[in-house]
Amino acid sequence: MKSFFKFLLFVIIPVFFITICPPVSASDNSTSDEQKEEESWMEVYMLGDKIGYMHSFREDTVFQGQKAYAYKNEMYMKINRFNVNMESYNVDIYYTDPAYKPLGFHFNREMTGMKNKTFTGIIAGDKLDLTITEGQATGTEVLSLPDNFMCEESMTEQLLSEGFKAGMKRNFSIYSDVDSDFISIDLEVLGNKGIEINGETKDAFEVKYTYKSSVPYTALSYLSEEGETLRMDMSGLGISLVRSDRETAESEFSGLRMLSTTVKSDKILLNSGAIRRLEINVVSREELDENFFINDAFQKAIPTDNGFHLIVESAGKSGKFTGTLPLPEKEKGDLLPYLESSDMIQSKDAGIIKLAGEIAPDEKNIAILSRKISRKVRQVLSPSYELGFASALEALEQGKGDCTEYAMLFAALARARGIPVKVCFGMVYTGWNGFMFHAWNEVFAGDWLPVDSALGQDEVDATHIAIFKGEETRVTETGYKILKILNSLQFEIVEVSYKKSLSSEGADENN
Repeated sequence: MKSFFKFLLFVIIPVFFITICPPVSASDNSTSDEQKEEESWMEVYMLGDKIGYMHSFREDTVFQGQKAYAYKNEMYMKINRFNVNMESYNVDIYYTDPAYKPLGFHFNREMTGMKNKTFTGIIAGDKLDLTITEGQATGTEVLSLPDNFMCEESMTEQLLSEGFKAGMKRNFSIYSDVDSDFISIDLEVLGNKGIEINGETKDAFEVKYTYKSSVPYTALSYLSEEGETLRMDMSGLGISLVRSDRETAESEFSGLRMLSTTVKSDKILLNSGAIRRLEINVVSREELDENFFINDAFQKAIPTDNGFHLIVESAGKSGKFTGTLPLPEKEKGDLLPYLESSDMIQSKDAGIIKLAGEIAPDEKNIAILSRKISRKVRQVLSPSYELGFASALEALEQGKGDCTEYAMLFAALARARGIPVKVCFGMVYTGWNGFMFHAWNEVFAGDWLPVDSALGQDEVDATHIAIFKGEETRVTETGYKILKILNSLQFEIVEVSYKKSLSSEGADENN
């Protein structure tokens, strides 16, 4: 998985930049307004909200001592999450010779709460000399260049020179700073289509891009006969870019607001951490997919005319959670996705491995070890909304985070010890007459066992309502969609059951 916010900033930039940079002529080394007369301005939308803008142009320059084209793209985006503004400013520059042969690139990534990061690639024969900086740290790497490597813009130039026509197909590779590797892209011209731009219907070529990255996705671009991108949509993410002018693109916007992320309930739940069974009716103002809520051993979601009837139960201290390390080989097959390291859950990082190894090093019981790892997460992180879907390593370095960072760091530490871990997204009762967006984990200890590091619950209560469980790729695709739709939900409490131990202290077992 990629952090969804980072996914927005670091993945959609090259996606949309492929066809957005306009095919203009340039005659000198300046960046004058005359030279950028045919520059491109686009408004960026997500789930109907304007979250930023993109500015692209081409200029003549000198790169590594030779005349070159510099295709420059600037993107600014903003998201307000729990009243914390997260902003990003990112620049991508691709260099080609006048025949569009790739020479190199430079990416700059700036994001609230993160260290600035740059990627500089220089092509030397069949190799790419790559330099990466993050804060004060610098690293270098030499990569073998794929035979079909191209700067994205030159592919559009070639298609223009040949003349767009339905059925045209191409395959090429680019460097992805998200994947830290080359990724393959399939391009296909689907045909002509009329699209509406600012109230006008315009003829356009519909071009499909299929990205074969660690997070596979598809984008549709609509290009004019002159090669100008009129609109581009990313399938399944609700992200669109629409052609605009500078004044409109830069005009004030609030960004994607994730402030009202509490789902109200009709009753207050006392001692919510001790609830072991919960029945609620979910009423939605929007139509929900029948699989919107998870159905598994802990949760049953029954569709109704206006939403769902949910039955949620806590795992309790069942005797089935008796798994030990190392895992039997016969169990590993289906669990491999939950053992892997990724750029969000860096379980193979030396620092993560070292910290994980210091936690009860002789403990083999997975359930017991998981509780100890959860406590360690709470020791090294302080609650904060500043990071916004940071990775495990970023959270550890910053020493802070919210529930998502707690879940990522727990997953990294547990996987480093050989424990299969799921990431869970959904809601939990907050004590403020409502359910708030939340993230937690499940570990495989003979069966799946929930663990909540952020709330410090070894026995996770039944107010944890799951919308997603799995390895982290699908979180990238659904995270903010979940947040967005929470505002349309209302919960009606039907029945609540508590731990039996509370009955002896004066609380009703059923409420």
